[in-house]
Amino acid sequence: MKKRQAISSQNIPTIQATSSQNIPTIQATSSQNIPNIQATSSQNIPTIQATSSQNIPNIQAISSQNIPTIQAIYSQNIPTIQAISSQNIPTIQATSSQNIPNIQAISSQNIPTIQAISSQNIPNIQATSSQNIPNIQAISSQNIPTIQAIYSQNIPNIQAIQNIPNIQAISSQNIPTIQAIFSQNIPTIQAISSQNIPNIQAISSQNIPTIQAISSQNIPTIQAISSQNIPTIHVISNQNIPTIQAISSQNIPNIQAIYSQNIPTIQAISSQNIPNIQAIYSQNIPTIQAISSQNIPTIQDISSQNIPNIQAISS
Repeated sequence: MKKRQAISSQNIPTIQATSSQNIPTIQATSSQNIPNIQATSSQNIPTIQATSSQNIPNIQAISSQNIPTIQAIYSQNIPTIQAISSQNIPTIQATSSQNIPNIQAISSQNIPTIQAISSQNIPNIQATSSQNIPNIQAISSQNIPTIQAIYSQNIPNIQAIQNIPNIQAISSQNIPTIQAIFSQNIPTIQAISSQNIPNIQAISSQNIPTIQAISSQNIPTIQAISSQNIPTIHVISNQNIPTIQAISSQNIPNIQAIYSQNIPTIQAISSQNIPNIQAIYSQNIPTIQAISSQNIPTIQDISSQNIPNIQAISS
């Protein structure tokens, strides 16, 4: 059967409109394990945006997990499909049949090159309510990388996903390179309340490098994170975060406004053991300014002791 519409099948890659899981490179997925997406409340999803799924990279708005490069699919593990509520159906369009490649309108499984399938395991489709479908749109599944808007975990590069790297707005963990993710372990993202996320922005998580506004710990190279162990970030109330700005944490070097300890090269930190920072109420911080701490050399305005080469210290 070829060229049919309305498919509720599985095993169909490269389709559109699928609410499945395991779909890489999609958009609008609330799944987990999706990297490279934006706006996802999932974890471990890199390079996606707005997905409530986990482990889904390069997708957008997918509430599924492990689905890379898809958009708005309520499925998991479905790459590159759109509007398919089937599983394991690559590159098909609206087919109500099974094992039919390059056809339209088939509500079956194992049908590649079709559109509109309500099945799972369908790669290269969009908007599919299935699982295992990469490269689709609108999937509320998990394991979808490179999507946007996924509320999942383990999705890198997405937004609002936990554990998603390279994403935006993801409330997930383990997500690198994303934006606005409330997760942990997500690198390069923005606005993520998670931990262990490097290279992201606005994440309230830990272990997230290169992000902004993250209230987490162990996140290097990020900005605005209230976490610990996050280097190169801004506004983080955590510890162990080097090279960041405005972090109320400890052990964070090269940051500004951090209320932590053991943070070198930062500014405005009320912590200890932070060198090269400004306005830190900590101890053992060399080369900083305005620190009410001790054991901090080469700083200015520090009310601490054992700090050589500094100015205005009340200690």
